[in-house]
Amino acid sequence: MDTATNDQELESASVTLVDGLHFAGDIGGIRIDLDAEESVGGVGAGPQPHRLLLLRADQHPRVYTRFEVLYRVRGANIDPQAVARAIELSTTRYCPVIGLLGKVAEVATRYEIE
Repeated sequence: MDTATNDQELESASVTLVDGLHFAGDIGGIRIDLDAEESVGGVGAGPQPHRLLLLRADQHPRVYTRFEVLYRVRGANIDPQAVARAIELSTTRYCPVIGLLGKVAEVATRYEIE
């Protein structure tokens, strides 16, 4: 995910699916494990992404105006329509972070099949 602040400074972060709904994130070379609730497939390996937003409460506000989310999908015989549908469901129904951020900034998504 690349983000731009009002000053157009680009920042980037990435996440890789480990297993279930456990993801390994990387922000500037620092790893952070992210996970979903165990009741929906999480494995208890890290906080839920939307709960990390609570950590900014005492910090000076930093406002992002645009997020670009790139999904890289690897595998054989991948159906592009299925990928597009999964992304649509993620952004409209299953990802509370994208839903929250979409209220205050533009969120653009795209995918690459490798």
